[in-house]
Amino acid sequence: MQRIKSFENNLPSLYLLSSPIGNLKDISPRFIEVINLVDYLYCEDTRITNKLLMYLGIKKELRSFHEHNKETQKNEIINLIKSGK
Repeated sequence: MQRIKSFENNLPSLYLLSSPIGNLKDISPRFIEVINLVDYLYCEDTRITNKLLMYLGIKKELRSFHEHNKETQKNEIINLIKSGK
């Protein structure tokens, strides 16, 4: 996949992806590429995200991130990025 030069780096990154509402065919190739590249996948509802990943044939460990755990998960995510993930 061709990339803009300013986005070429090997530094730890945080990607924010929004999943399609309603039609699973609205997923972009870039969405699929990023999902396959990430070390960790945090989502608001693991049940829904698991269905999406099953549709795409992707196996990833899912971690929840929502209103009730955002403070502890936020710190975990920051520490993972600092450690190079």
